[in-house]
Amino acid sequence: MASSRVWAGIAALLVASTLVGCAAAATDPLPAETTPAAPVTEPSASAEPEPVASDVLFTLDAKVRSIDGRTIGIRMEGHQPVVFDNPEVAELTDQYVTACAEGTGRTPIDEAYLQRYGATLMRVDFISDTPGLEFASPIELWFGNPYMARAAIGGAVIQPPDIDNCFAGYAWAISDNAYGIASFESPSGVPDDTLWQLGNYGFSVLPETNATIESCTATITELGMASGLEDVDGWDPSRAGTGVFCGIGYAGE
Repeated sequence: MASSRVWAGIAALLVASTLVGCAAAATDPLPAETTPAAPVTEPSASAEPEPVASDVLFTLDAKVRSIDGRTIGIRMEGHQPVVFDNPEVAELTDQYVTACAEGTGRTPIDEAYLQRYGATLMRVDFISDTPGLEFASPIELWFGNPYMARAAIGGAVIQPPDIDNCFAGYAWAISDNAYGIASFESPSGVPDDTLWQLGNYGFSVLPETNATIESCTATITELGMASGLEDVDGWDPSRAGTGVFCGIGYAGE
């Protein structure tokens, strides 16, 4: 990912609009696990646990800096996916379909599409302990399967200029709370609420910005482990922090 991803005019974009769209480009791999100077990765056992909702599968906690040098605590919470036509996620479904209707440009995404592929929807929260600050560098957001459309909801989250589809990539620029909606499609058409295990989740910054992501802590909840996650390669919290990346996810066979 080239430095052009640190988009010009971020402040103007945020003041001008509240954006709805989707996360992480369809062909982008996870950032390389580089080792910048003195990254700090804390084991989850040393972190003071914070309460989470009963449907949370995992959390990622880290510290970043604001543009004026203040420390900001950030968190990602991944919730148990639910079949798209479940009334409990009706609002998420409406938001996802509205944001991602264009689909690939040739294949639109609507409720018939979600039905055909037995889609489940996963809410992923992006939470800050200090709202209203501009991050020292926009934080790229990774959530869901990189080959499927995802939506991001909230005025603190931005896309590259002139991009308006669900495969564009998203960054978190202001420390207000936001959330994403990841869709998981089943090749058989039968909904499968374990497909989230093939996703990637995390925060990253471009190394050339000199921004860092510190004190990265990954925690998989009892619910997450009960889904059979320990049998999936790549879900190792010890690889969570690199100084410019904080995340977990599927690493392949």
